[in-house]
Amino acid sequence: MSGKTLPRLLFMACVLLALGVLPVVSGCSGDEAEKTTTVAAEESFTLRLATGEPETEGAVTRDIKEWAADIETASNGRLKLEIFWGGALGDVKDSMSLLQSGTTDMILAGYAQLGDAMPVSDVVSLPYLVTNPIDAGTLMNSMYADGLLPEYSDALKLIMFRPQDPVMLFLRDKKVSSLEDLEGLKIRVNSENFANFVETLGGVPTYVVHTDLFQALQTGVVDGCITSPGFFYPVGLAETCSYVLVEPIASPMNFVGMSNTAWNGLPADLRLVLMEQSDRRYWTNVYRETTRLWNDYLIPLEEEEGMELIYLSPEEHARWVEATTFLADDWAAELDSQGLAGSDAVQRARAIGGGM
Repeated sequence: MSGKTLPRLLFMACVLLALGVLPVVSGCSGDEAEKTTTVAAEESFTLRLATGEPETEGAVTRDIKEWAADIETASNGRLKLEIFWGGALGDVKDSMSLLQSGTTDMILAGYAQLGDAMPVSDVVSLPYLVTNPIDAGTLMNSMYADGLLPEYSDALKLIMFRPQDPVMLFLRDKKVSSLEDLEGLKIRVNSENFANFVETLGGVPTYVVHTDLFQALQTGVVDGCITSPGFFYPVGLAETCSYVLVEPIASPMNFVGMSNTAWNGLPADLRLVLMEQSDRRYWTNVYRETTRLWNDYLIPLEEEEGMELIYLSPEEHARWVEATTFLADDWAAELDSQGLAGSDAVQRARAIGGGM
């Protein structure tokens, strides 16, 4: 029996014990054992989940609310999530500290927002590698299965990847259909990878927190922003922009992580409920984000909000890709120098996404 097989068997045995499928074996009498199991089965838990996502009707918010409701239903009300929206427990950049201090039990965050805390996972925000949620999910799941994501360690339990629609360029009042059009434009970004992308193409990367983005676009503090249609449209940013460049740059990803302290505090049957519902929600999200990009976001932006959808020609697209290819190579080399799987991540991403 391999070293990996035994822990899995022990875990499943614990699950079956908690569900009453296997008999309880201990020094207690049968009545005492039955009493202990019954008490454990009736115990309820509420987990705190912190996120920087606003409590609006955006795609992420809707999905997380549905996921929380599914968990409560599947556990017969024994496991509930108390969600703190909009950074109510602390800045999203401090998510790992919030977990470690016990301020929250779980976090929902994007890899691009956590910087050095999630170094390898941020491969999904590199330009032109994986540009749709199916490819991004395939990449992350393969790397996690092969143990190439050291960010998930003794301090952090991965509960769920949360794919999202690809990020694009939204513009206030200037149509961009070439590299020359982008020259000098101030583009709001929220990560180093996006900043490098904008700067390489001649724009001026500008950091603006999402709560100030509407005003920054409306007043011309920035000329545009890189974000996903699934965020841009539901929160009403269409009032501030005239154009969307339908040019998928990357397909970043959120994730739900949990402190191992909180995870270990759950009985085995509730752990099983949590992971089953998370697996189902992952596939629901992949399907939704793949199908609703046009019907729920881009078409309404054009037909209801009056935005113009613009596209790069094949030749111009090739220019953008060629100009930014080195960014992934430099990123990989930097991680390799730290003993991390940078080159492996980029090679896998290119194989999966067909990037250069």
